[in-house]
Amino acid sequence: MRSKKPIIVIAAVVLLVGGFFLVNTFITQEQQVKEEDLLLYENASQGFSLRYPEGYVQVEPKEAGELKVSFSLTEEWEAFLAAPEAQEGPPAVTVEIFQNPENLPTVEWAAGEKRSNLTAGTGDYVQVEVQGKAGIAYGWPGLHDGLSVALADRGLVYVISVTYLTLEDRIVRDFPLFLEFFKTS
Repeated sequence: MRSKKPIIVIAAVVLLVGGFFLVNTFITQEQQVKEEDLLLYENASQGFSLRYPEGYVQVEPKEAGELKVSFSLTEEWEAFLAAPEAQEGPPAVTVEIFQNPENLPTVEWAAGEKRSNLTAGTGDYVQVEVQGKAGIAYGWPGLHDGLSVALADRGLVYVISVTYLTLEDRIVRDFPLFLEFFKTS
């Protein structure tokens, strides 16, 4: 007899991702945040910008490679830096940019690229649109669970993710703002 657990897990992930975006779209609309009230991050060389609320610190890694920028809540980042022992970093919103020289569709790219984290979970996703561009959204497990939105655009793939401890965390509530004001040029 086959276990029903994989079907239940798949259904839970689909409901979680879909429900997450529905709830957070509603929260964002209720907040009625104005673009000019948010801080601006621009990276002209990589062709994107985004806006984010106050209370976050921007962190760019020192190592070379694909571009990655992350935003953590200031108090959580400061606690991480002050920790007496090495530890995992705090939850964050990250933007990673990957080369896509074959201009693969987002789903095909994500399914074949381990760093996308699509296959770290069930591999299930939902279609989304960010700034008029089609993409996919999916969840994945980890030390901090995560939700990602991936968009393929002109030979690049932008993966915007949030990691969190609970779905009630402020960073999860703020994630739709990062997405709403994410723009490629």
